[in-house]
Amino acid sequence: MIIYNSMIIWVAIIGIIYSFVHPDNRIKQRDSDKVIPVPLIWAVITFAYIVVWCGLRAGVADTGAYIGLFNNQSADLSQIKSLSFDSQKAPGFTLFNILFKRFISQDYHIWLMTIAVITAIPIIHTLRKHSVNFFYSVFLFLVTTEFFWMFNGMRQFLVVSILFGVSDWISEKKTIRFIFLLLLLFTIHTSAIIMLPIFFVVRGKPFGKRTILFMMLILAVVLFIQSFPSVFSGALESTFDKETAKQFSEDNGVNPMRVLVMSAPPILAFVNRQKILKEENSFLNICVNMSTICAALYFLGIFTSGILVGRIPIYCELYNLILLPYLFDKIYPQGTSRWFYIIASVLYLIFYFVSMNGMPYGSDFFGWYK
Repeated sequence: MIIYNSMIIWVAIIGIIYSFVHPDNRIKQRDSDKVIPVPLIWAVITFAYIVVWCGLRAGVADTGAYIGLFNNQSADLSQIKSLSFDSQKAPGFTLFNILFKRFISQDYHIWLMTIAVITAIPIIHTLRKHSVNFFYSVFLFLVTTEFFWMFNGMRQFLVVSILFGVSDWISEKKTIRFIFLLLLLFTIHTSAIIMLPIFFVVRGKPFGKRTILFMMLILAVVLFIQSFPSVFSGALESTFDKETAKQFSEDNGVNPMRVLVMSAPPILAFVNRQKILKEENSFLNICVNMSTICAALYFLGIFTSGILVGRIPIYCELYNLILLPYLFDKIYPQGTSRWFYIIASVLYLIFYFVSMNGMPYGSDFFGWYK
C-alpha cells in the first residue's frame, strides 16, 4: 500500500503548498458565486503523480490480462475491416490498440501510460471547472478508492472519465452530441449504455419526480432479481461467457460498507435540499441526482452481483467529488464546514485503509510493494 499511500501524501502536500502560495483563494472561492479554477499547472502537478504510478504498473489486478491482450494484438491494419461486436468484445478498444501499435509504439509501458494520461485529462478538466476545492476533490478521488479504477478496470474507466469530461453536455442538454459520443464509447465498453437513461433522469430537480421514479425502478429490479434468480443467471450467460457469468452469479454482492459511504453525500444533500434548490445551480442539481442514483445502484449491488451491478455506479460516483466540497463550502457556515471537512476526511481515510488493506503494487521498473 506504500505507493497508494504516497499518492494521498502527495496531494496533501501540494494542497498545503498551494494554500500558502495563494492564501486568499479559499476565501475568494467561498464568497464567489462561480468556481475559481486552480491554475492548470497546479492541477497537472497534483494529478501527475497518480498518473505516473498508474502508467508504470505491471501486474496490478487485471493489468496482466490487459498487457497480454496488447502484446498479442497484431498491428496489421487489414484487421480493421473485420472489426465488429461479433468478432470482438470491444471493437473500438481493439481499433485503438491496432493503431497504437502500428503508429506509436509496441511497448506496453507506453501504452499503459498513454491510457492513464487520456483518462486523467477529462477528470482534471471537470474538477478544475466545477469543484470549489480541487485538492479536496482529488483527495476524495483517492480515499474513496475511485482512483483504483485506473489500475483495475481501465477500459471501462476510460469511458467513464471521457463522459465525466463532457458532463456539461448534460446540463446544457446537448443531446445529439452526447448520444453520438455514447455510441462511440459503447464500442469500447458496452456498460456505457447505462448513461443513456441517466442522461435524461439527472437533468431534473434534486429528489424530483424523475429521480424518485428511477429509484422505484431500481427497487423493482431488486425485487425481481430476488424473486427470479434463475432468469438473471440466464441473462448473464447469454451476455457473457459462461465462466464470467458463473463468477457474477457466485459473487456475494457489493460490500455494505461501500453502500453506506456512498449514501452519505445524497443524505447530506437531502437534508439540505431546500438550500440546494435556492442555489439554482443546474450542475449542482445534476451532481445531487448522480449521487442519489449512485447510492441506489450500489444498494442494488448488495442483493445481486457486486462485480456486475457494482461496476455501473462509477458512471455517477465521480460527481460526489464535486458535490461534497460544494456542500461543505457553500451550504454550511464556515465554522460547521471546517468540522465537516475534518470528520469526513477521517472517516474516508478509515474506509480507504480498510478497502485497500494489503493491496500490492507491481512495476517492472520499481519492483513489488505491499
